[in-house]
Amino acid sequence: MKKKKELPRKRRRFVKKIIFYLSIFFAIGIIGIGYASVSLWNTFRKPLYVSPVPNLQLAQADQGEIAIAQIEAGLHKKQIEFTSVSRQSDSYLIVLQDGSKVTFSSQKDIMSQIASLQYILSHLTMEGRQFSSLDLRFDQPVIVIKP
Repeated sequence: MKKKKELPRKRRRFVKKIIFYLSIFFAIGIIGIGYASVSLWNTFRKPLYVSPVPNLQLAQADQGEIAIAQIEAGLHKKQIEFTSVSRQSDSYLIVLQDGSKVTFSSQKDIMSQIASLQYILSHLTMEGRQFSSLDLRFDQPVIVIKP
């Protein structure tokens, strides 16, 4: 029987380095192939056209959220403290810090209604009165004063 000849020390180190670098190269190659396949999969999954018909429920929900965000920003800008803003069928209900309720119309300009609210609040504060509810949906605001 022939005895297997041992490789010299330098040759063994060289072979180990080659194996190490090849394994790193193959690992990077596999990761690259995986990334390319996932990106191609996402590209081919998308439809090739854009639908001209909008999703009405999504569009209405987005408009409601945008209006609520606009109301909140306007109230913060005018330094009117509130606890919540919610959308009802055709109006927005704002609950102020003191528990008063204000109703805005969704058909009118939001910023003008906020300006009206600030004006009414300042005048009622000067008179020393508080209100339980304020409705700005009509031409003339409807104010219910607290007893």
